Amino acid sequence: MIIELYLYFQNKKELYASISLRILQYIHIRVEHVNKERDLTPVQKVEKLIEAMYDIYDFDPMFIIDMLHLQSSETLINLSPILMIQFEELSRKSIDAISNIFQEGE
Repeated sequence: MIIELYLYFQNKKELYASISLRILQYIHIRVEHVNKERDLTPVQKVEKLIEAMYDIYDFDPMFIIDMLHLQSSETLINLSPILMIQFEELSRKSIDAISNIFQEGE
């Protein structure tokens, strides 16, 4: 079974990064959902964003810490180019989506 896993992933770090990417996709979906709610005030959107982050924390309390560590470590350097591009694009989109929520309140 483990051998079959390594047919898809080069090593443990890539497997972990792939799982983290899925959770990052979930974060992005939640943030985009908040952005699309046009009937909310900027303060309500920030509250919804906080609620989404708490939901993610409840799902896996260490996830946010692990994501920060993952993106600041050499782990990303050793990922396959395709996985690396996915991380960069999704991270950028998520940060932009979060920024949009805060810019509405200016």
